[in-house]
Amino acid sequence: MRAMFAIAVLVGFTTVLAGCNGGPPGLAAISRQTTDPTDPSYTGQQGAGLEGGMLNGLRVAFDLQTAIALWDGGGFDDVRIVGTSIEAVRGTTVYRGSDLVNVRFFESFPGVRSVTIQGHRPHIPPRGGPALSEYSVILDGVGDLCDTAGYPQVAMPIEGQWTPDGVHLADSTKLTFACADGVMFKCIDFGFEPWGTIFGWSIAGNFVSKDGPAFHQTCTRMARADYCADGTSHTINGTTIQYYDIMSRPNLHLDPVAPVPLDRPGLGHVGDPAWDLHFEAAWRPGSKGESAAICLTKKRWSTIPFEGYCAAGVLQDPRTHEISPTTRFCDDYDSESDLEDAGAILFNDSAFIDKGLYRWFNPGPASYTNSSFPDFRLRPTVLPPPPFVQPADFEGAVFNPDTAYLPPDATFVELWSYTGPTGFITTIPPAPPGFTPNLLEGLVYDPSSMPPMGAVALYLYVNGTQRYITTTNPVPPPGYTLVNRIGYLPH
Repeated sequence: MRAMFAIAVLVGFTTVLAGCNGGPPGLAAISRQTTDPTDPSYTGQQGAGLEGGMLNGLRVAFDLQTAIALWDGGGFDDVRIVGTSIEAVRGTTVYRGSDLVNVRFFESFPGVRSVTIQGHRPHIPPRGGPALSEYSVILDGVGDLCDTAGYPQVAMPIEGQWTPDGVHLADSTKLTFACADGVMFKCIDFGFEPWGTIFGWSIAGNFVSKDGPAFHQTCTRMARADYCADGTSHTINGTTIQYYDIMSRPNLHLDPVAPVPLDRPGLGHVGDPAWDLHFEAAWRPGSKGESAAICLTKKRWSTIPFEGYCAAGVLQDPRTHEISPTTRFCDDYDSESDLEDAGAILFNDSAFIDKGLYRWFNPGPASYTNSSFPDFRLRPTVLPPPPFVQPADFEGAVFNPDTAYLPPDATFVELWSYTGPTGFITTIPPAPPGFTPNLLEGLVYDPSSMPPMGAVALYLYVNGTQRYITTTNPVPPPGYTLVNRIGYLPH
């Protein structure tokens, strides 16, 4: 019963969003703020990459003890990581900070890559505390290790290495460079350092003492929406999340004897649903056979399907499966205390940011592309308008126009469906003569701007009888010609 109720709530939510925008289109391009400026301490731009930079996804670790100084070709007696600072010892001399410029590190066996330090500067943690270190690093023979558009070209070294499925292995002889676009780096800025011990009293009144790497690994799972603990991200770079741990850090609190709240108004925006965030998941470090998300109340991106370990039953979507130990909504737990008992150490909220865009067919040549019959990649609960029939093709995701939490530094255009003398058309304004607005289906990336990595082009085609098809297929349907590329979908 709970699962059926949740589907109804989610579908009803997005249906209302589509239905309440029946007026004529106004703005042709929209640029929106994506984080709450009055409370930056607990929201952050998460990401899909773990290490970030040019080696993202390869899980490359470098040896500490084989490092050499290019100025004389000599090695060191000892090289160690302290926080995110590298210290190299030769005799009675300890090299730190900018002393390490032109020190080279070699990939662990059997690798062939090497990197060279080119610069150093202090890294001031956004949440306070002692200064850390960040370095400019060259991937030898290639270029800047952290050459990712929109991010500083710096890396923080972290002791140890990571497995393909995202487990942090302690190893004092190796280091991994975390670039600024990766969540290893971001989680340190979020306040979850992969060293030391974090201790204190939890929300439920329990004394907690956990090592820093457990919190950091849990944070990387949360930041990447790696629900299944298999290294697979279920999110897109730039998505805003709100996060907090079982000790109410940074500054959010849960009631220890009540179920988790399903919704939180944005601070400074109480009463404005565009800024509302919704409980997503409770998190633990996760490993093979044990999901990182203990439970799931919503997915960060409803249109990104489960894969990997989750597909094998480690964690299942509670909207589509019977409630079981591996299939529970977080609000089905009686209290935050019960989530702590289940192993949760982090929590997060997120927005309803996307809706599925589908293309419906009728027995003739026409089709209708829209998002007003959402099913979250499940069987639709609302039938399409006659004469269109199931099944529908999933074209991709569009952005929910009624949330303020859209990716930063991007421009969006409104995607509308219209009705006219030859049927339906889904496009960006202006529509062809004779077509009137039907529904605002969502927002897409502006076709005149550079799309982000992973975005998919959306095309409009027309045939000789002025019937239109909107699809992500770059090949025109038989008898149709391209009108224009009308935008980009996030995936």
